[in-house]
Parts: sequence; C-alpha cells; structure tokens
Amino acid sequence: MRNIRTALSYAYDARAWLKQARHAGTWVHTKATKAPILSVVIPCHNAVRWIATLVHSIQSQGIDELEILVVDDASTDASRAILKSLALLDKRIKVIDGEGRGPGAARNLAIQQAQGEFLTFADADDIVLPGAYSSMLDSLKTTGSDFVFGGYVRHKGSSVSRPQIVEATHREDLANVTAKTFPQAFGEPVLWNKIFRTEFWNTHVGPIPEDVNYEDQPPVLRAICAARSFDVLKRDVYSWRLASAGTSRSTVKTSLRDVRDRAAITRMMWKEAKDGDAPRELLEFMLERIIARDLHMFAIHLPHKPHGDPYRETMRALARDITGWASNFPEVMQRIPLERRLLFWVLAHGSEQEIDDELGLRMELKHSYAFASNGALAVGCRPTIEGIPEDYLRACVVDLPVHATIQKVHWVGANSVELQVRAFMTGVNSDEVELSFFTVENGDEEHRVLLQRKKCWDPRNNAAVLDPWFDRNGDSFVLVVDLDNQKRVSIAVEARWNGLTSTTYVKHSGEPATKQPGALIGGQRWTVSSERDAGGARFLLQLREVASTTPVLTNWTTSNWRVHGATDTSELHYIMRPTGYRALLGRSRKFPLVLNGLPVEYGVTGEQSLNSCAAVTIRPDNKGVAYIDHKAIRVVLDSAKIKGSRLVLTGRCSSETLHPTIWLRSSQQTLRAVTTWEKGTFRARFDLPCVQATSYFLRWSIFSSNRIAKASVEPGEVDSNVYVEGTTRSVRIVPRENGTTAVYILPAHQVSKATRWETYHGIPTQEQDLIDGIFFESFSGKNTADNPGAICEYLSGRNIGVPLWVSVRDEDTEVPAGAIPVITGSEAWYDKLTRAKVIVGNDNFPLWFRKRPGQRWVQTWHGWPIKRLLFDAHPNFVGLSYRRLMKRQASDWDLLLAQSDEAGQRIAGSAYYTGPVLEGEYPRNLALARAMQETASIKAKLGIPPGKRVILWAPTWRYLGEDLAFPADRIAKNNDAVVLVRGHHMKAVHKKGENVKNVSSYPCVEELLAIADLLVSDYSSIFFDYALTGKPSIVYAPDLETYKTQERGFYSDWPNDSGRPVALTPKELESEITIVLRQTTQSKPDDPGQQAAVQKSVLENLEQIETWIVQMLKS
Repeated sequence: MRNIRTALSYAYDARAWLKQARHAGTWVHTKATKAPILSVVIPCHNAVRWIATLVHSIQSQGIDELEILVVDDASTDASRAILKSLALLDKRIKVIDGEGRGPGAARNLAIQQAQGEFLTFADADDIVLPGAYSSMLDSLKTTGSDFVFGGYVRHKGSSVSRPQIVEATHREDLANVTAKTFPQAFGEPVLWNKIFRTEFWNTHVGPIPEDVNYEDQPPVLRAICAARSFDVLKRDVYSWRLASAGTSRSTVKTSLRDVRDRAAITRMMWKEAKDGDAPRELLEFMLERIIARDLHMFAIHLPHKPHGDPYRETMRALARDITGWASNFPEVMQRIPLERRLLFWVLAHGSEQEIDDELGLRMELKHSYAFASNGALAVGCRPTIEGIPEDYLRACVVDLPVHATIQKVHWVGANSVELQVRAFMTGVNSDEVELSFFTVENGDEEHRVLLQRKKCWDPRNNAAVLDPWFDRNGDSFVLVVDLDNQKRVSIAVEARWNGLTSTTYVKHSGEPATKQPGALIGGQRWTVSSERDAGGARFLLQLREVASTTPVLTNWTTSNWRVHGATDTSELHYIMRPTGYRALLGRSRKFPLVLNGLPVEYGVTGEQSLNSCAAVTIRPDNKGVAYIDHKAIRVVLDSAKIKGSRLVLTGRCSSETLHPTIWLRSSQQTLRAVTTWEKGTFRARFDLPCVQATSYFLRWSIFSSNRIAKASVEPGEVDSNVYVEGTTRSVRIVPRENGTTAVYILPAHQVSKATRWETYHGIPTQEQDLIDGIFFESFSGKNTADNPGAICEYLSGRNIGVPLWVSVRDEDTEVPAGAIPVITGSEAWYDKLTRAKVIVGNDNFPLWFRKRPGQRWVQTWHGWPIKRLLFDAHPNFVGLSYRRLMKRQASDWDLLLAQSDEAGQRIAGSAYYTGPVLEGEYPRNLALARAMQETASIKAKLGIPPGKRVILWAPTWRYLGEDLAFPADRIAKNNDAVVLVRGHHMKAVHKKGENVKNVSSYPCVEELLAIADLLVSDYSSIFFDYALTGKPSIVYAPDLETYKTQERGFYSDWPNDSGRPVALTPKELESEITIVLRQTTQSKPDDPGQQAAVQKSVLENLEQIETWIVQMLKS
C-alpha cells in the first residue's frame, strides 16, 4: 500500500514531464550559447527524483539563448550523474561543484559565473511553467523595469493550488510600479518567480546571505527598495513543490536553528530597510507581514515547547524587538487580525503561562470570536490576561470579513435571474448589520447598482457555517438581478456595523445546481462562471453570443451505447466506443457534442432531467455547450434522511444487473453501508455512532470487499447542499461540480445548539433539574468495559433504586442488565450527562462540559501510570488543548480511583488534582476474576484448542505512529502456541500468520488476560492487571530509547525496575519467550486461590465505591 501511495504521489511529476516531452527537440543543443540572454541559477542537493523534470521545464521554455547553471551542492545521490547526462546533450547546461553549504552559497557561486543579460533562479524540486520566461522577458523589454515577477502555484502529487497571497498580489498586470506604490511585492519574498536585470542585481542586490535559512528574502527586499520600477504579471510562472510528509516546512519550523535563522533574517531586513530609507508604505507592509504571518508560523509550535525553552526565548525576544519597530507605526495594528495581534502582544509582554493561556483559548474557541454591540471583544472569547491595551480588544475592519456565497440560481427571463445568497459579517450579530448588495459590470466598482433584497430563512446555513456564536439560518437573501444592457456581472456585498465597513464579492459555491446557464434566446444566453479572486472564486454572470449557424440540441435519448438526438436543423447519431479500464473504475469520458464540425448548443427544455443516471448522458456545461458524459457504470445520489441513529441514502445505478456497494471514505476511516438494491435503485444504511471523522466522500465499488478502488457517487436529485437534522447526529450533503459528493457529520441539532457546536464557552445551557441517576462513559463511548462498565454492572446487581445510563456509540452495543444505553452525541446523551447526579468516567468529557452544581464526578482513570501523563509529560506529546481540558475538568473531580498510593500520586499530580483518592483494585478486574474460572469456554469461543499455549502481545500506542517489529508467526510456530495480537484502543495492530489471531476488537481484554500463559507488552499498565493472574510477562521494548527521550518518557527507571525479563530486539524476545515458557508448566487451569484473591480485592473496593456513590445521591 505504501508503495502504491508513493507511486501516486509522483503523478504530477509524470504528467508535467509528459507535457514537456513534445518539446524534447529543445533538450539537445550541441553548442553552448556565447552571449546568453538569460542565466538560470539552480542549487541542487539530493534532488535525484526531480532535477531532470525541472531542467526539462527550463529547456522547454522556447528560449535558445540561455545558460543553465546548476550547482551540485555535495549531493550524495545520483543527482550529479543525471546532471552530467543532461549536460552531454545540452551544452547550455553547466554543472558547478558546490561546497555543501546550502542554497545561499550555491547561488552566489553560480551568479559569479553568470553571463546572461538577465538573471533568474529555480529550485531543484520545482517546475517552471510553460512560457514563463518569455512573458517575463517581454515585460522587461517593454517597460525597462529592473525586475519582474509572476504568480505561482503549489503542487503536491497531483494536487495543484494557488495560494491566497498570489490571488491578492496578482489580480492584474502592473507595469513600472515601485516600493511606494506597490509594497505588496514583499508578500512574495522568494527568488524563483522573478527575473532580474543582471547588472541591477550585481549593483544593488547581491550577494545572498550564506549558511542561513530564508536566505532569499533579503535580496528580494533589496531589489524592491532599490528598483527604479518593477513589473507584476497576473499569470503564473512557477510551480512550487510542497514537501512530502516528514520533511514539511512546518516540521522544519519546530527546530531551534530555524527559528533563530528567521529571527536573524528578520532583524537584518528591518535594519537594511531602515538604513536604506525605504518608503513608509513598505515599512508598514513589512511589519504587517512579519506580525500577522511570520511570527504566527512559528508561534503555533510554542505549545509543544516547555517553559524556558530557547525556542520560546527566541520568539519572545524577536516580538519585543518588533514592538519597538512598530512604535512609530501605530496604524499597522489596525490591519493585523485579532488573533495575531493578541498573540503578538502576549509574546512581547506576557509571561510563559500567559502565552499558553492565549494560545489555548484560541484553540478551544476554534479560532473564532465575537464582538459585543459596542465593538468590544465579547466576554466569552476575551483573554483574562492583564494589561492588554483596549485597542487590541476592539473590532477592526480586518476582523470583520463578509462571507457571501451563492446558494441558488433561478432564471426567470431572458435577462433576469433570481439569486439566493448567504451573506453575513463574521463575529457580529446580523441584526446589528446593514447589508447591501450591488451589481458590478465588468469590474467597474465606481458605477455599481444597488439591488433590492429580501431576507429568507435557510436551515442549511448553520450546518455550512458552523458559527459558534450566532444563528446564521436567517442570513440568506433573495436578489432579483436585471441583466439588461450588461455583459459581465458580479455581485458585490457591503456590510456596515458600528462605524466600520467591510466589502466582498459573492463567491461561487461549486454546487451543480448553481451552474446551470440561462435559456438560449435570440442567439444569446447568460452563463454562470467563476473568476479567481482572493478568498475564493468569484461568482460571475456572463452574456455569451451564439452564432446563428450553431446547431441547437432540442431533445435526445440513449440506448445500447447509442446516442440519438435532434437539433433545430438535423438529427444526430453517436455510437459509443467500448469503455476502457478507467471507465470500469467509474471514470468519465467527456467530450463535446459536435455536428458537422460545429459544437452543439444545449437547448433542451421541459421535463428532461439533467440528473440522468444513464451510462451515456448529454449535459450542458456552464456555458451552455452540450457534451457527452460516458461511463461504464454510473451511480447517483437522490435523497438522504436520518432514522434514529442511522443515515439512509437512496439513489440509482445505470445498470439494473449490477449491485455496487456504497461506502463512506475519509483519510481516517472507511465505512461500508448495508446496501440493498431493487431494480436499479439502492438503499444504503450507515450507523452514525460508528463514524470517527467529520467529513467523508461517498463512493461505490462493484465488489463488497473492495476497500481500495472505489468510484465517486455522483449528485443526482441531490444537486445542491442538503442538511438532514437528527437526534443522534446531523448530516450535511454537499454535491460538487467535479462529480463527487461530500458528506459532513455534525452533532445532533439540540446538542449543537446547547454546546455552541462543541465549542467551550462555560457551562452548557441546561436549565432542567438534576436527576437521581448515574451516568457512565468509557473512552468516549467506544466500549462499555473498563472501570465505568464494571461499576455499572456491580451497581445494577445491587438494586440501588436509581437509573443507570451508559454511553455507547452503537445502539446495538450490549450494556449491563438493567442499564439504559444512550448513544454518544445524541440529545438523550447530552440530557443525561448534564443532569445525572453522579457521573462516572475513565477519561475526559467533551471540551464544553463543566460539572453542574450538585453533580458528583467519579474519575476512575484507566491504568497504573508507567508513561508520564498530562503536565508531567513533554508538551510535544500531550497537546495544549488536552492539558488545559484535563486541568479544568480535574478541578471538577470529586473522587479519583487508583490501584495504589504511587499510582494515585502520579495521576493526581499530573492533572493538579487535590481531592480525595480511593485506593484499591480496579473494578474492571472483577471481569478478570470471573474469566479465570471460564478459560476453557473463552478459548473455545476464540477457536483455541485445549492445552495450546497462548501468548498475548498487547503494545501501547505511539504518537510517532511507528509499527513495531513483532515476529508473531515465528513465535507461534517455534513455541507451538497461539499468538493473540491486541492493539491499543487508540491504534489497532494487525499481524498475519498461522495460529496468529488479531483480537483488537475483542470486547473484553480481561478474558484475554485470563487465557494467556504469557503476556508481552512494553509500557502499558496492562502489566499490573495481568500480574493478578500470577503468570509471567515480558517487556518487549525495541524503541525504548526513542520512547524515553522523544516521546512521553517514564516515571521511573522502566523497564529496569519492573522485575520482568526485558527484550530490545525480536531475536532477544524470541529467546526470552523460550526461556520463560521452559520455566513454566504446560498450560493448565488457573489456581482457584488466585482467582478468589482477585475477586475479594475487587469486591472490597466496589463496596467502598458503592457507599460513596449512595451518599452522594442522598446529599
């Protein structure tokens, strides 16, 4: 699977190379250019995978008079060999030996040898887009500017995107601008999307800083400051590769060296700009960028650094320096978004704890905020830090962006359209906002026309926006737009509130229902399109002229791979050729409908559905041109509803004989539906409590066991955003114009309303009285076992006279006799969690939860701590949000259970809990005592022959996600044993082999402990439960040093002080297993005395727990 994913990640490289291949003739040059126009400088270090693609993209630019100077910066792979091979074919390529000092020194070395009139740069793993150099050189030759730069895209694998900073900077072509008139040029301080005049570079820009990261930023700033003028192109000229997992830029930004380099480069640039008398406009923009973007990129890593860490000190020192720089530019703070300016102030003036408090608060609020009517930051999201200036806490225009999205398009005439738009101002109550809509013809904002609007209610809005502060269902508007005498129209939105004005354009939603063109009347038709814009694609209406000779499709049918239709002039017939492998996987073949060499216009009216499920169908594109959409198999979605805790989807398939399986698929989870078919119509059922992710794509596969090759379920009758409200979960269905269907899982309506979309703002809204009852939850409802389940089962048998509610994720989950299941996240679950007099849990409850007055909370926890917990662990492995959550909720605990005094001290100390601790054997081990009497039946249930040894491997989970080497099959064979593999509830583990059984989903781990003759684990508290059986265990820790130093670490000298054999390699493990099993007799029934002792110790503790709970119910 990993190799397949790696191969797929090369897709963009292969596609780019194939596009270049047609220019292969330009890759051969037998003579070097004596007087090159352009010098291209490339630093290269270990870029064997990409360097040839980059060089070919440069050779394919169509410029013969260039030189390509590649510095091999001490590569240890085959990069140099590839470059030498390319240079043999193209004498314009010169390979220069670098010193291995990084890209700054490498570029300087090449610049010294550059002979071109113009100079540009490229990185070894990127791509220069076709025609880039010609367009930039043409601009410089026309304007005489000192340098020019174009836009760029980012690519990773086959995914390509254009960053928002590019959308904002490259809205139009600009010639002869300066640092004063266009300071935004510093928003892209990179070298590879620019061409410089070489003389200008040598005189005013170079050299590039060496032996430091971010080395390309100072020369870009120098160029902006020194240039008489420069040009900006709207077009993209470069494709920048996003690093693969493990080597991403965000990972690099966690290093101390990187943050120190960034601080040094920032100070260098500010000094050079000030000393060079840079215009005030540029200095302001620099401050804005440094505070709002650069600082934030590093500050997000502060929660993972302990107090006093040099990384933190470097950030705080830089923030203090910037405070001094900004003192002469007070207006800059008005352009810094709220979250960024608050963080900047706290970095410069706050304590270490206050930095954590501010970062933690923003995380808990999911980076949202709200303002009171007077413009002040609302109490619920206001930091409690003393000293923050009030100006920092008041709304600015930058804090109040307007969001406007098209929801419906209905053509009501030849030149009239009715639009529904969702529009609101962020962070503000819409009742206080004056909202206006305007038509803008061809971008002429000075002559915009005010539209009449009618407010309407749309139940989909809250689900789409997820605003934790305000109800947005009433923020939709109906606009009737008169398009007479216009040709290109966009819709502008202006919002006024509290003396502040914010504007935007209505954005395109991407839903199929919003892209249908108007009717063809009199040789013209209005079409719906989009235009790239900052903040998203702008919704656009355009009038299109249709030639009188253009055939117009009036009707069509399909049968047996044939297309029949009629135009206003003649009939047409198509015979579809057989589909290939891609079509069998659900891929479409789409091509324009052509008659006599002319594209056919779609003019079908009446009842013919655009949501056809036929394998061959004809549709209009957004311009109104007809095209054939051909699939071997087509599956579409027609409706969605929720029944209880289940999502039920219905749809159709183009084949009545095939019955595909329907799936929900995300990066975290793949769920197979219970799918039934009847005459080409399917009914797919998903259990909502089983979902783990919040967003999925709807897929289908021919084979029910196929988890890999799945095709997209297309929008059918569901061709626009649909919100389905439920009492367990709610669901939002989003059809997309690319033919996919997204499914978003949301909280139940009443839960989301009460908890503000699961965002913490204090005690949730619950006004009803407490109930004499007990609420139990284990691991967020993942199972009904562990300590809460055992206490529930015990109390159920004691008939204490109050209801017992158990949180479960699946309504079919078995709960103790007499207990009442409530599905996690449902309205019933919310009601009982917030009203039960006693709550019993083994971890945390949701972020928003706070114990109500009169409630009592028993925290059972779930093990004897070997690994460091919460505030005792390194912050890199216990997130700030979770630490803050546990500290806050620990203050609500009324009783903590622990297996010993030592375990109690560790758990309590890690969460700053100071309340009572009840020491005693964990209640969950009552199941162990019971299972020790039933080993024969448990083995039979698992298919283990009598007398067969059983070895249980139960490793803990790892933050780093590494798979451990464990030779399960060999251990089973060499020891004539059955090996049971049990993963942690956070991460399942799978091993294959004869007599190897994966039991991660087995409901009762205590039963596995009872039948095991030997336990193998690492850093898990399972050792202490298993010790009750009196049987041997082995510590297998192949990543001991890594876990100790790079993950959570240990409270003691584990495993040296564990009193158990220790193995650090698979070979050592196999040897220790042989020794241990040799020292023990063949598998035999457990000692009744051992079982009785376990049961006695557990029951004694349960009696104390019962006494405490009953007292709390009566209090």
